Amino acid sequence: MASLTFTLSEKLNEEIEKIENLKKEILLFPLPVKTEIRMRWEALVDKIYWSMALIDDPVSKKDIVKILKTTRTKKKTPTEKRVVELNDVFNFIYYEWLASQSPITINTLKKIYELGCKDERPGPAISKSDEKELAKTLAYIQTGSDHPIIKAGIIQIQILDTVPFRYANNRMSRLASYLFLYKHYYDLKQLLVLEEYYRQDIVSFNQAIESATKGNNLTLWLEYFSQGVSSQSQKVLNELKEGISNPTLPVSYFRLNERQKKIMALVAKPNLVITNKKVQEMFGISQITASRDLSKLSNIGLLVAHGKGRGVYYTRI
Repeated sequence: MASLTFTLSEKLNEEIEKIENLKKEILLFPLPVKTEIRMRWEALVDKIYWSMALIDDPVSKKDIVKILKTTRTKKKTPTEKRVVELNDVFNFIYYEWLASQSPITINTLKKIYELGCKDERPGPAISKSDEKELAKTLAYIQTGSDHPIIKAGIIQIQILDTVPFRYANNRMSRLASYLFLYKHYYDLKQLLVLEEYYRQDIVSFNQAIESATKGNNLTLWLEYFSQGVSSQSQKVLNELKEGISNPTLPVSYFRLNERQKKIMALVAKPNLVITNKKVQEMFGISQITASRDLSKLSNIGLLVAHGKGRGVYYTRI
């Protein structure tokens, strides 16, 4: 296990206090349901946009929206595949780990790797020795009493330092930090976008990483990380108060037609599921039309998709 030494400095404490105050304001901020759905969608597009910029595969927000609206069966380019993977993994973290009481395990990270860092080359995602060390790190982080922001920062830098996965360790490190943040309810209504903070000053980002990986002490990194969460949280609050929106889709996209409203009514009961075939049979529509309805309801955060291919089914949030 790499060094986990750090000092709970005055600056680190100040940033954590700011985050706590901002979190309370954001979670208590009155927001119409339709507005929140739209803002969550825009934040998801932003996360994907800045994530793609960080891996030097830039794509416009307009193209991201187009990719996510396209039927999944269409053959995709490598860039399009990455956009879909990021969408899938961010949804997985939200739906499966927001405020979860379960411990984060090595299998959790393997699932995230499978969803968000698909690698078609044969062989395991992580070696047995690296898996063992990473499991120790996860156990150590979660048995301690450190603040969740510190835990999220530690897992990110540990993956960057030890590079346990055979591919996409930078991406995995950021996704793992989101996992810890969401688990402890620091998603801020799904509006937190840390990648923007990293990419807009990439020099400071790299310097903060180097201070931890070469200096054998995490304090400067944790100060940088907590400042990022704080500044992006402040941005979220400002946008809520000022009613700022950067629509990537027209408002009309978030309106439901009568058939889509009926689909939502059908899955109102807990644990009830719906499939493409059921929608076709109930409304006498084609497979393509049913796919469009279900994809839209999934994209705007009203339904969540489970499984793949013909076995996919949907449940209500």
